Amino acid sequence: MQIRNIFLQFVQQSKPLNQLTNLAQNQVKPLQEYQGLKSIQSKQSKQFFNQIRQHFCAQAEIDTTYKFILMQNHPPFFTDSYTKGKGQNYTGAPYHVDFVKVGSQNYPTNSEIKVSNYQRIKIDNVTYKNISESIQGEIYSPDSIKINSYVQWAQEEGVQWAKMIGLVVDTIKEEKKLYAAKFSLLAAVCYPTATAEDLLAHTKLITWLFFHDDRVDNPLYKTATSPTLLVELNSILGSILDGNNQAQTQDPLVRAFTELHAYYSQKATENSVEYYPFSLSLKQYFQASENLVQKRADRLDTSNTDIYRQWRDNTSAVDTVIWAELITKGVKLNQEQKDDLNVINFLKQINICICDNNDFFSFKKELAADPSYNENILIVLLKKQEALHETLSIQKAFDEAILHINSSREELQKLISLLNKNVAFQQLCATGKNWDVGCQFWHQHSARYDLVTNEK
Repeated sequence: MQIRNIFLQFVQQSKPLNQLTNLAQNQVKPLQEYQGLKSIQSKQSKQFFNQIRQHFCAQAEIDTTYKFILMQNHPPFFTDSYTKGKGQNYTGAPYHVDFVKVGSQNYPTNSEIKVSNYQRIKIDNVTYKNISESIQGEIYSPDSIKINSYVQWAQEEGVQWAKMIGLVVDTIKEEKKLYAAKFSLLAAVCYPTATAEDLLAHTKLITWLFFHDDRVDNPLYKTATSPTLLVELNSILGSILDGNNQAQTQDPLVRAFTELHAYYSQKATENSVEYYPFSLSLKQYFQASENLVQKRADRLDTSNTDIYRQWRDNTSAVDTVIWAELITKGVKLNQEQKDDLNVINFLKQINICICDNNDFFSFKKELAADPSYNENILIVLLKKQEALHETLSIQKAFDEAILHINSSREELQKLISLLNKNVAFQQLCATGKNWDVGCQFWHQHSARYDLVTNEK
């Protein structure tokens, strides 16, 4: 009897799950044998599938049968067709995949994915003032990447969590945007060896950080234009880090943060590592966001590259996402190690690379939203051209920015070589390196900035 008929039989007759498991183990067929399951859409069958998911996971029997059942209800998460707002309520248990399809290309998971030493980046039809250009350049990418094999499960669970807690309105449009952002892909390339549980937590943290960033940058939020309101929000978040989990607010951003704080603080306790560096990095990020909004309110001119660098390279949450992995991995660094000059410079160079990458890919969207926007390295360099009465060239600004990021990556490689000699720093180096290269990979495949580029 074909396996699909066995499933139909048990759906219809409500046979005990252990009998189904025994039959399924003995009669696994090639995937094409299961196509009949596509037509099973009844409420009863969906409940039945959920039971199978939970049972197989509990028994660590995650085989091709199990994965196929999951994929019938939930097609591959990174194909274009899946970003059309077709997400469903999902209660599946963790499962892994052997590859993920990102755009039109298949990427294997848990194996080295080689990237060329220089990746070509192309962004079409960029407009600044009265000029419009398509810009391109080659960014130094010295490392390979891996993708965590729990990426698809983390994607679905992360989206459902964001909906449940209220970060997004439960509409097709908002759900589509969240799927297209592919935050779990970012987590999967930056934390390729994380457990399923930790990968989901990291996905939630990344999702939360982007939603907090919207509160800082998106003029639709009052906090983006009012330093006072942002300080009030961040004060509530800071009090949660200090142990006050009774914040009286219905703000979903705060409720989500309370959950994340509980997870990482518990992990720190379980692994006997300090929670303080993670907490401190978040408070520093909050302070930097407040400084940014205040500068915006004061109309501070950031068209000078030195002034821009002074604040821009300190406004990201890179330290936070690195400490998140060190906590879950149980990595201990003493104060002398954290104060090591090479460690400080290592984190600084990663910040520079990630901030510049973000500027490249967000440039087009930011200009479209606000032509007077000046918090992007490419705009700073264009303003520099204007100040020197040069002929405006977006490509020239892009070339100059790429030189900067390439030199930062070269410096980063030197620091990694130095730090890796000390076993205490090896996980730090691995996480930082994954974030540097993984973030660029994600930018090229995410629609977070309404822009998905193709490597040429």
